[in-house]
Amino acid sequence: MNRYRLNQILEILVYPVTDSEMARKDPLLLCYQAYRDFMRADSRRFSGALEREEKDARYQERRRDLIDNMVKHGHEKAKSKDDIRMLCDYFFSMSKIENEMMMVEKIQAQRKLKFLEMENINYYYLTSLARISRSLITYPDGVASIKHWIDGGEGKAEADIFGSSSVFNKLEIWNLLCRITVPDIYIAIAAVENRVGMKALYEQKTNIALADKLLENQISRGVAENHLHFNVGFDYSVMWIPYMNLDFAEESGTGRWNRDKYARLEAAVFRYVAADYFMTKKRGEGFRNWITKELPAGMAKVLLNMYSGVYIDMPNREFGAEIHSLRKRQESRGEVKSYDYLLNEVYREYIEYKTSSELILLYQSYQYVKGNCWDTFFARMLVQYLRLKNEYFSTSLQTHVMQGLNYFQESYNAAKRHASTALSERELMVEIFRSQSRVSHLKKLEIRIAPRVKGIALDLLHYSKCKRSIQCQLYDQIYQVLSAYRQYILESTIGVLATWKLLGGERGGIRRKLQDDILQGVSGSRANIPTLGVVFHFLKSEHLEDCSGNYCWRRILNGEEHYTVYRMLKRMYVENIARALEEIREAIPGLNEYIVGIDAASDENAMEPWMFSPAYKVIRSHKFIKPVMEAESGGERFKRIQNIGFTYHVGEDFRHVISGLRHVDEVLEEFSYKAGDRLGHALVLGIDMDQWINGNEVVFVPVLEHLENLLWMWGTNTCQGLALPIQLEVLEDKIIDIAEEIYDFPETISVKMLYTAYKKKFIVNHGEIVKKLLDTDEYSGCYCDGKRCYGKWTAELLLSTHYCPVYEKKYEKVKLVSVSAEEAAVYKTLQKYLIQKVEQRGVYIETNPTSNLTIGDFSHMYRHPIFQLNSVDKNVGNHAFVTINSDDPAVFNTNVENELAYIYYAAQAQGIAKSKVIEWVEQIRQYGMEASFIKKEKNAVQMLTELEEIMREITRIDI
Repeated sequence: MNRYRLNQILEILVYPVTDSEMARKDPLLLCYQAYRDFMRADSRRFSGALEREEKDARYQERRRDLIDNMVKHGHEKAKSKDDIRMLCDYFFSMSKIENEMMMVEKIQAQRKLKFLEMENINYYYLTSLARISRSLITYPDGVASIKHWIDGGEGKAEADIFGSSSVFNKLEIWNLLCRITVPDIYIAIAAVENRVGMKALYEQKTNIALADKLLENQISRGVAENHLHFNVGFDYSVMWIPYMNLDFAEESGTGRWNRDKYARLEAAVFRYVAADYFMTKKRGEGFRNWITKELPAGMAKVLLNMYSGVYIDMPNREFGAEIHSLRKRQESRGEVKSYDYLLNEVYREYIEYKTSSELILLYQSYQYVKGNCWDTFFARMLVQYLRLKNEYFSTSLQTHVMQGLNYFQESYNAAKRHASTALSERELMVEIFRSQSRVSHLKKLEIRIAPRVKGIALDLLHYSKCKRSIQCQLYDQIYQVLSAYRQYILESTIGVLATWKLLGGERGGIRRKLQDDILQGVSGSRANIPTLGVVFHFLKSEHLEDCSGNYCWRRILNGEEHYTVYRMLKRMYVENIARALEEIREAIPGLNEYIVGIDAASDENAMEPWMFSPAYKVIRSHKFIKPVMEAESGGERFKRIQNIGFTYHVGEDFRHVISGLRHVDEVLEEFSYKAGDRLGHALVLGIDMDQWINGNEVVFVPVLEHLENLLWMWGTNTCQGLALPIQLEVLEDKIIDIAEEIYDFPETISVKMLYTAYKKKFIVNHGEIVKKLLDTDEYSGCYCDGKRCYGKWTAELLLSTHYCPVYEKKYEKVKLVSVSAEEAAVYKTLQKYLIQKVEQRGVYIETNPTSNLTIGDFSHMYRHPIFQLNSVDKNVGNHAFVTINSDDPAVFNTNVENELAYIYYAAQAQGIAKSKVIEWVEQIRQYGMEASFIKKEKNAVQMLTELEEIMREITRIDI
């Protein structure tokens, strides 16, 4: 099914818990009430016919309002209002709602309780969520997993809500559902519905296993995560739990309370009060009576306001005192997670379950609703809580709404911001490692982090002057990462409470080696601890200083301007960090096995590869090759130094397909790449070229980008010997025409000169080249001084224009480029040429299925470029090395094992025999392990010993 269509269907299905407006006015309830009134009207009298007609008109009006609201709420363009109406009738049949309401009312009548339809319909909403959960989740071998079969039949309560016979559809449903609503409620419901008990939550993550038994057998041999951005490598619950702490409410007498802050307060109070309610024995009279009798007036009022959906700006200092009192009701016994009150106090007995306090709360909440269906006040409160929670996460979970990196970065930045504002840096790092630890068979874990280096602008031109500052900051950053990983290893092996006690005794530093009894406990643990590797990635970013015409290369080289992120200094910045990284890897024994790679990531259109080529080239320079280091004391005298690995985000998001192909080739040719290096994403190598052309008849690109695309095509034809199906004279005429638009004195420019200048962009010493122009006859001033500086062009002068404010404005001019079907042969030839180059050179391509599907230009998982890059059939197609990874777990709610499963089922959806698919997936799993820059798998004791020694050396080093 088309993903946009499926996304629309799922949005209707979960509409009751995702539309925040329903907290105040429920159009589905109003529609049901009109239906009920019609059905109960007296049809035996003549006057009853008129009454029924009026009530039928009222129902039709309510129904139209409901459909209009659903259309407004949806992200996808509705097929038609009738289609939405049919979906609504399918998922929210009035007769089904009537049956559910009557059942609840009957039980309430037996208990002599008043019933309110505004409450009771929420029980129906929760049973609908239970149907989703039963349809998708089961517990084979005691692990929450996707259900690979269809339950029940027509009319049965346990019937599968989706009615699909395709396993792949269920995988696709789960993939999308996890980004429309947070899925922990379905996991908690499944544990209750399957009657597996709370112990089933042990080490439960916020996702479920997707592999079937055959795939699980392959995955159990071990997987590697080679492409994970550390800042968003956590479960989404890491954002929610600290956000729900009530510290902010204790100072509620100060500042203004807007709707968002008050919604946060409502959710936080409900969360804590509900947990406290489940741990008490006074639950017989129901949740409403309990909060009015047991809670202070201010807190009870907040919950009653949450119940009604009314916003009142009422918190004051007295209310803050009430919150403080609530938090002190439990006996304080230390802090394991200072930001998680529920886990530390209310749920302390469940700490060693190593799961989220949120999952425990949701489990208890649904278990209570299921066992006490008469307490529909609590059912409504739980639904209100889910609405607030889904509204919060709607800004950070990436939906299938818009493609491209720019839209994705909004979700990425929101997730990172939510987590970093709620947690300290250390807490966040530990939580990320905890999240990844729940990937059952993870053997190698590479994390990508940006070098945190600031305050060195004045010394960028001279590495000897900025070296100390850069290395100090890098040492501090790597120390913090390794320290957090050490804590995670201890938690996973000797237990959470024991680790906290140990860390508390160390008082913030590594003072001594771990005692033998602790190491014995570590070695005796069966916990799966992946080997850690850190990949430092440089960020591609766009700055106004590069295109506003403010900065000239002369002002940089003459020392007039240094406080700038101008691109000439940016190149020097990344080159100097690369130098420093390689030096610190060699300075401390063993550190080279933990700092394992470099990368460049973020917005591909913001900075092209030539900006980062110096950083890569300098590391592979003969000046930095040091294969062996000598230990100062103890152990082996000599140790070999592991080479740093190269990867680069490229060919993922591009304006024109030739731009994407060109960028891939630039990295392969200009970055000193060798066998075993990797390309991040590189989707352009595997996309359907005909489909891209059909969807991009007109492309808008900067004129320089278009010129260099044509120059690259010319160079592959004339210099690389690739026979493109194009007339060379026509291509050269196009190049010259563009040059005439840009340059003065174009008659002095040739295509070869332009191509030479384009290739010079990738060499390291730009500063030296342009500085020499000051002493040449060709240079006679500068455009930014109002002079003509170029009368006769050379390749060096053309190179200098990339740092010229006047020419920068010319290069940034947007050009409309038409794309025709006649060009398909050229594009396909270039794509095939690059795939073969990747194959022949032994370079790996890192794919990230969910991320690629969301950001990339294709609509189905079974059309993922991986199938074009590495054919399932060994006898046909391409066979490039590919790996599968997760990219950004917090944004896409996934992990590397589930990403393998998505591709596994996508291959089956193409009709390929399972035996072939299993063989193919096993090969890709092996590629992932072999492609990792982490060369050696290490056990927990070995890593603890090495980490402590490295950290100790970092504290001793004198720089």
